[in-house]
Amino acid sequence: MGLKIEYESLPGPKVNNWNELLLQTKELLFKTDPFLKDREKWKKSLYKFNDEENCKRITNHFKSFLKI
Repeated sequence: MGLKIEYESLPGPKVNNWNELLLQTKELLFKTDPFLKDREKWKKSLYKFNDEENCKRITNHFKSFLKI
């Protein structure tokens, strides 16, 4: 099992060096994010849950696996 994602399909700017990364990070943090809707759509297609229960689910999975 794994996750295969095409880099070019990820929503957001693509950077090639540290300076571009810093510039794009600043843009996303302090200005309007033009990729926000695309990221939300991508996230919904990838993840089954959108809550704060991930750690609980992982713990329960291992407990059931180990029969604790």
